[in-house]
Amino acid sequence: MFWPEEFIEQLTVAGYEVIRFDHRGLGHSDWINSWIKKSAFTLEDMSRDAMAIVDHLKLKRIHVIGASKGV
Repeated sequence: MFWPEEFIEQLTVAGYEVIRFDHRGLGHSDWINSWIKKSAFTLEDMSRDAMAIVDHLKLKRIHVIGASKGV
């Protein structure tokens, strides 16, 4: 897991609800068995996936923390 549990715990103790998710093909997400570079998903796809979670949960205000993937 990328974010240390101590970091997440500090946020929850401060009263924040923390939502973490795996990107497509990573961790516990659905795997893409026929993945090839030509069909790779884009940074825009990843952004839309994150917003789909926000929309699905009907969140009105959020803080976003991310990490560079070197793109």
